[in-house]
Amino acid sequence: MVLKVLSYNIWFSEHAMGQRMRAIGDLIRHHSPDLIAFQEMTVEHWNALTTADMSVERGVPEWHAEYQWSPVPPQESAGYFTVLGSRFPFDRSSKLYRQAFRDSSMGRDLLWLETEVPAEDGVVGRPVVFATSHLESLNMALARKKQAAEVFRMFERNEDVIFCGDTNIGIGEDIPLPEPWRDGWLEFLRRREVQDVGAQTSQSGGIHSGKRYADHGFTFDFSANEMVFVLDGWARANKARLRYDRFWLRLKNWYVADFDIIGDDPIPGGEMEIPGLEKRVPVYPSDHYGIVLTLAEKTPPTDGNPVPDAQAGTLPGLAVVSAVSVVSIAAFWLLGALDGKHAARIMNDTSMGEFFKYACDLISSVFLVVVLCSLLMEKDLDTQWYCVQSLQLVFLLKHYSAFTREAGLR
Repeated sequence: MVLKVLSYNIWFSEHAMGQRMRAIGDLIRHHSPDLIAFQEMTVEHWNALTTADMSVERGVPEWHAEYQWSPVPPQESAGYFTVLGSRFPFDRSSKLYRQAFRDSSMGRDLLWLETEVPAEDGVVGRPVVFATSHLESLNMALARKKQAAEVFRMFERNEDVIFCGDTNIGIGEDIPLPEPWRDGWLEFLRRREVQDVGAQTSQSGGIHSGKRYADHGFTFDFSANEMVFVLDGWARANKARLRYDRFWLRLKNWYVADFDIIGDDPIPGGEMEIPGLEKRVPVYPSDHYGIVLTLAEKTPPTDGNPVPDAQAGTLPGLAVVSAVSVVSIAAFWLLGALDGKHAARIMNDTSMGEFFKYACDLISSVFLVVVLCSLLMEKDLDTQWYCVQSLQLVFLLKHYSAFTREAGLR
């Protein structure tokens, strides 16, 4: 079973809107994704994208009728928003959710649906969560990081989650992914390197990424998209070449099979006039490029070879980490309880020894809290920081109590 997913920031600008929406519809028809996520959609762009005369009068099928869509907000209440589409049915009343981010001054939210991808035998489907968002724009790096943390917490109990969208991750910025999340583009590159090393005898088929086989996966590129170069002064000033659009994956039953970047060519015959410019500017489907991810279902091995796994060979399993952590924590408390008594027994308990023990307790508490938070699936850095400070305050009070009592810790 293969699952193809598209994410596209369609650009809310009215510049050449009809041409651009028609081109995006053609791209969807050509690539035929199973799941679609749009960002920066407006009611006007949605109507242009799905208007019947764009397809029926041209003698081609209406692609949008093949999908079930999340509701489009009413005209009077909508700025731009996100939209999800699925070839697989889902209950819009109980399996479709839109939740505002707690930390957003721009009204950004998280939209997701729960569906089942039919198995090849047609009997049992695979539950999949499909989500999208348009994270905070401009110089709001902290807000983006907090919004990403909300995404990771929201789906920490789901087996197969596909999150995609415009992350707005800027120049010199990144958002580390907690275990077991993976970046779809980086997983594609990793698997491609493995295939290049192990399958150099084959020159056909396999994993590819179109023209972007060897570059950085930019989806916003002032130097390659002439429309962006002309219309976006910020992009020119900052020489913006960025991987804004990403797939973040939490997968158990699927692995990354392919990745493609689309909409990176100007629309054939598409040009527009810009006031003040003598020449006409080529039109691209959007200021962003679209990204198409292909996932393949893991199947039991039949030839003794391991099942391809996008997450294999990276870190020890959670069970091993948990076991080592429990043993280490037990040893920490046991040795901490013995050292003071042993020092007193050999008449070697000094003020310097107490100070050294206090310093070691403070340092070790940082690692102790981080390990416990990881085992409890708490990935938010702010929460971890408060937990560390709370434990160190406990150590401070215990040592202060021992000092005033002129006795040991208890």
